[in-house]
This record gives sequence, structure tokens and C-alpha cells, in this order.
Amino acid sequence: MANAATLIVPVHADVDWTSVRFPGEDKLAHAVAEDAQATSLVDTWTCPEQVASVLKTPLPHHGLRATPDLSPAIYRLTLALKRCLRLPVDVSIEVASGHDWRVIAPKRSPEEPVKLIASGHVFNRLRAKEALFHLGRRLASVVYDVTPMIDDPSQGAPSTDAPERHYLLARGLWKFQELTADRLGLICCQDLEAAARALLKSATGLDEGLLPAEMDGLFRGVDSEEESVLRNDPHTFMLLRLAALKRFHESPLFGSLFGWATPNSERTNDEPTATSLESHHVAPQVATSSADLDVASVQRRLDRLEQTSTTDDVLPKSPSVPEESHPEPLSTADVDSLETVSATNKRRSEDAENDSSPEPCLAESGQETETASEPESTESDSVPDVEAARESFTLGAVLWLAHCRGNMSQPERRVVLDTFGSRALEEIGPHYDKEGADYLSRICRESAQVLKESDPIARRAMLEDIVHIAMTTGSLTPTQNNLLVDLARSLELTTDDLSLVMADYSDPEFATYEFQAGQDVEVHLDGQWLSGTITSVEESGELFVHFSGDDATLRLSPTADLIRPTESRAA
Repeated sequence: MANAATLIVPVHADVDWTSVRFPGEDKLAHAVAEDAQATSLVDTWTCPEQVASVLKTPLPHHGLRATPDLSPAIYRLTLALKRCLRLPVDVSIEVASGHDWRVIAPKRSPEEPVKLIASGHVFNRLRAKEALFHLGRRLASVVYDVTPMIDDPSQGAPSTDAPERHYLLARGLWKFQELTADRLGLICCQDLEAAARALLKSATGLDEGLLPAEMDGLFRGVDSEEESVLRNDPHTFMLLRLAALKRFHESPLFGSLFGWATPNSERTNDEPTATSLESHHVAPQVATSSADLDVASVQRRLDRLEQTSTTDDVLPKSPSVPEESHPEPLSTADVDSLETVSATNKRRSEDAENDSSPEPCLAESGQETETASEPESTESDSVPDVEAARESFTLGAVLWLAHCRGNMSQPERRVVLDTFGSRALEEIGPHYDKEGADYLSRICRESAQVLKESDPIARRAMLEDIVHIAMTTGSLTPTQNNLLVDLARSLELTTDDLSLVMADYSDPEFATYEFQAGQDVEVHLDGQWLSGTITSVEESGELFVHFSGDDATLRLSPTADLIRPTESRAA
């Protein structure tokens, strides 16, 4: 959980938070303020004690504060939340017993620290980025200085076909607040798939294995649904939330919050597009931008709300977006076939010819080529350049995995990544000749171009996979290292990111450091190396590292976090 929180990128310093609110929320809030009954109802549903009384369900109201000593993983989430939103006050999380999914943010003055109260059930069932989404939603109370309603205020309404106007107003405002809160949660977790999983888990209570393995199909299904803000239908509202999250994630607004270039904007005709890579089984992580829900349309429906008490008003569908072509996710059989490759082939050919690795080629090859998933072997009398093929295939596999992150579940990604990292170099080389190596190098470059026009999160995700490959396979050959360095440059990675590839992970001894209590180390967090001291080493190998500058102690893993002895840098 802690490692994922370190990859969260802070928002731009000059973010206009009013632009992030879901279109139409302000207008509905003014309508509620002018209705005394609606205002009273909203006040009731912002009070945890009154909500618990109405729902006849105890809500988390106090608990143990997550500290570096009590729960370092949850404590690191508080640091990530504050850093991501650039909050002027500290964030603390209190963990209470129970199985409620709600996160309570008690009323506070603007200068007071933010306190979030959640049951331990939330952290037991959610991954790190899912928890960031779930917790980040409640920070709308800080960003917009409002106290959001805890649940649907119309739950106390009389059972009638036409609820009174103040119930409709309060319920509409609650749903708009939820849609705005979802945007804050997505900003905090910066992962559309994780946000969708968190929504579905909290709405259904289902375990990971019962949720869809790929969210792309779910999002495509949502686009064809007729969504409603005012209708009292939890299923339809959930579909609306998923659709709204997807559109917000793909909109120029989302990228602008982090100072990124808009995906696919200002692209020239000779640059690769998402569709130009479909035949290569490469799907960019960020889709073509689509328009957000139209403000004028929402306001017209809110105007009609003032004249009617029916619940049939619905939001318009978003303008249709051409359906993307996505690579098929790996099936269980595919994964099994990778895992069960004959052990007799698990050795590296020491006598392979590796003295003339081909230069990666983009524009020189204008002919159509078969897809990257199963390139055909070419019958030739020439001896294949096995070393170059191994290197290119490994890089191509890493890029392919990075692009498919949204199409595979986390266990599948890790199994396949581990398989490629530990076996591909020994087993796959003889099956690919020089033409295959050139082709996969070309795929690397075209993929890099797409990601360069995407966003830093996609680039970080790819670098994370590259680093894992390097650590799993041990040392890198000079050609591999040069390709990685060149790839990092083409992605416009930062100096810190580039140093990870150029220096740290080209060292075969990096993953074999022996740590002990009292040792000074450096830990890579938030794009920089931070100095700390190991206070203790667990039997499991996990380390407790104290950072004197932040007066914080974190529990870290040498296999999951980036840690090195301080003296290794000088060496």
C-alpha cells in the first residue's frame, strides 16, 4: 500500500478548483439555499449523529489515529493526500472498528487539521490507490470549504411517486456533490481503473475476484446507458458516476491540473496516433479527449426541476466518441502457457552472437508487419542475432505491458511481468530473427512517442515496469542499458527518473544489498532520494527507516521500495 502512494503527482500550484466542480453544482446549491426546507434537510444529513439515527446504522465516529508506529502504510496515505492536493493543513486518519464503507470528515474550522474517520474494513478491502480515491473524495470539504452530505438525504422521504420539492433539491445536490467528490478522489489516486474498482467495491461489497477483470468493457457499456441525476435509482447513478469519471479523466481539464499537455493535442499528421498502433496490439493508456457533460444542458434540466416534481429528468448522453480498439487481455491460458515453459530451456545461450545489435528503426521500415504478439519466424540461412532479439523483445514486452495496464488485473500483470523478466531473455531469443528484433524496436519507439504525448503517470508506470525487468534479470548488457537510456530520453523523463535507469539499475548488485539497524540509507520517494537511518530490520526483511528531516518513520521493503546504502552513492 505504501509504495503506490509515493508515485502520486502533486497538482499544479495554480489550480483553479472552481473549474473542477461538477457542472451545475453551484446552481443547485443556490437553489437549495433559497429553500428553507431543503436547507434544513441538508444540515441534517451533514451531521453524523443525525444520519446514524435516520439510517439506524452506527457510523465511524472515533478511532485510533494512524501514525508511523501504529500503521505506517495508512500514515503514508495521509502524506500523499496532503502533497497531492497541496493542502495548507495536515491530514490525519482515524481507524475505527466496523464494516461501514463511509468516510466521515467532521466539521472543522479552516485552520484546523483535516480528520478523516474510516473503519478498518475500508483499508482491509482496498488497495493503496483505491484507498486514496476513497479518502480523497472526502477532501472536497477542505478544497471547497463545505461539509458534504454523508448519504442520500431522500432516504427519509415519505414513500410517494412524487417526492416533495425540497427532497428533490437535497437529493440532487447530494448527487452533484458525489460527482465532484469523485473528481477529487480521481485526482488523488490518479488511476481510473483503481477509482472504478473502489466505487464498485464500496457499492457492492464484492471481493476482488467477483469484479470485472478489465474495466474498459465496463466503461464502454456505461457510454451507452441513459444516466440520471435526479431519478432515485442507485444502479443508474453508479453508471453515471463511472461515465463521469471516465470523461473527466479523458478531458483536457484533468491533464491541466497537473500541468500536462492535453493528450493527442497539437499532433501533426506524421506523428503516430492511437489508431495507428492498433495493428501492433499497443493501446495508449490515455484515450482521445471527449467533451465533459455539457453545463448548459445540466442547467436546463435544473431549471425544469423548479417547475416539476417528477423524477424523469435525465442528463444528456455525451457526444459519441469513436470506439477504441483495445488489445485483448491475457487469458488464463495465456498466463499458464507463459508459466509452464519447459524448464530445460531456462538457460541463457552464452555463445549467442551479440556483436552487432541492430539500430532501432522507425521510418526506415515502411512495409506492413504482423502483430507484435506473435511475430512469425522467418526461414533464413542467416544466423539470427539472438542477443539483439532478446533485448528488443524484452523492451517491447515491457512497453506492451505498460500500455495494457488497464486491460489486465494486477495479479495478471505481475505474473506476466515476472515471467518476462525471469524467462524471456533465456527462452524467447531463438524464436526471433533480426527482422523481428527490428520490428520490436520500432514498436518501442512508436509506443514511446504515444506515451510522451500522454502524461507523466503513464510514463512513470512504464518506467516502473522497466525497472522491475532490470531488477529481475540482474545486470543489463551495454546495448540494453543504452536502449533504456535512449527510451527514457525519448519519453522526456526527469533527471531523477533517468538516473534510475542509467546508474542504479544497471548495477547487478542493487537488489542484493544487506541492511542492518543503524545503517544510513537513501530512499527514492516523490522523485527524489531522501536520507534516513534504519531503526530496525524485521525477520521478513522489511525495514523501519527514520527520516530526521520530516521526523517520520516509514516501514519499507527492499524488494518493493527503492533503497540503497548512503555510501553506495559516493562509490
